[in-house]
Amino acid sequence: MAGLSAMVSFEYRDLLIAVWSDETPGLFRARAEEEFGRATPPARIYLPFDDRWFVQYADNVETLNSRELHYVGARLFDSLFQDEILRLYVHLLQQIRNTGAKLRVRLALDPPVVARLPWECLYDIPVGPLEPGAAQPIPSE
Repeated sequence: MAGLSAMVSFEYRDLLIAVWSDETPGLFRARAEEEFGRATPPARIYLPFDDRWFVQYADNVETLNSRELHYVGARLFDSLFQDEILRLYVHLLQQIRNTGAKLRVRLALDPPVVARLPWECLYDIPVGPLEPGAAQPIPSE
């Protein structure tokens, strides 16, 4: 049986992140869970709606150059991937290193002001942009 785990390969590892409104206006909560059950506790996050460049760029993604897209993606990434969520993300990246698997970030987003943000632009500054199609908003239940 020891050889069985070595034979199993995964094309993707999934990280599900749910974002919802906090009881404090303007703040949000997020929680992450990986497909094998490891999860983070809910944490308060702050999305950069007070950053005028972020808001302007986020509303016009289709016209942005690569520098502007990286700015929007990095602000979203830094807002979402904090503390325990960041640790779980890094843990999963380390697990899939040299396996050929890719990390897929699935996002359950609520309310609409959060869901409409350009999550497909997520940009991890040390790693670079997430794999195309890796950040996938999914309908929240």
